[in-house]
Amino acid sequence: MTSLQWDLSVDRIYECGLDRGVVYLEQYTRGVVWNGLVEVNDTSDVGSLEVFFDGNKIIDYPTNGTPSVQIKAFTYPDEFDFYAGTAEVENGLYLKNQTSLRFGLSYRTLIGDDSVGLDLGYKIHIWYGLVATLDPVSHMTMDDSLEPILFNWKATSSSELLTGYAPIAHVIIDSRYMNPEDLIYLEEIIYGTEETQARLPSLETLVEGIPSQLTIIITDHGDGTWSAEGPSELVYMLEDEDEIFEINSPAVVYLDEYTYTIESS
Repeated sequence: MTSLQWDLSVDRIYECGLDRGVVYLEQYTRGVVWNGLVEVNDTSDVGSLEVFFDGNKIIDYPTNGTPSVQIKAFTYPDEFDFYAGTAEVENGLYLKNQTSLRFGLSYRTLIGDDSVGLDLGYKIHIWYGLVATLDPVSHMTMDDSLEPILFNWKATSSSELLTGYAPIAHVIIDSRYMNPEDLIYLEEIIYGTEETQARLPSLETLVEGIPSQLTIIITDHGDGTWSAEGPSELVYMLEDEDEIFEINSPAVVYLDEYTYTIESS
């Protein structure tokens, strides 16, 4: 056992910044880039319930309260207007104070230390089930200095249920600790690829299903043949070949055109 030590370089970790904002619309099936984000603040009213007996406090019972987030931005995607309660009647004609719709949100914060700076890692924050209300906007006459309007939304969430956990609205992914292959797979989902639309996976898939999406099962049949089972994007049949498949996975290392190894994790 060693004594406590302070000011070790490995402990000089800090978190800052805000980038890669995405808002997820149409029941999380379509992600849209949110440029112009300035602040995203977790304003959930987490607290405690005080329990008294014979005039003495005997326990503080923690309560989750209502999950909520404050969003500040100089600009926002046109598509978000509809979800924040502005309906477009026809091109260029909008009606305010309409019903707001639920959406998802993701953004990154950066992690650094005193040796590598902000290259240490990052956290991806994901919010589910948000409903936003835009604060009143002040319009003022212009003077010599240009001051863009800072829009401010208060968004609350009804949370989502996952067996074994308290209601969830906010999920954090830390790049320093997540399996690199899982992280790549997740980012291809939430940010999209050249072939796929950015979307937000269900909470159950995010928490329980991401690792299984990268699993490949190899079965040796004992007669000199073997088979592979896995997600269609990793294991797939070749179109012009009979009973011949290809494996596309970070675990595969090709030795030549017909020979490769596959690592077990």
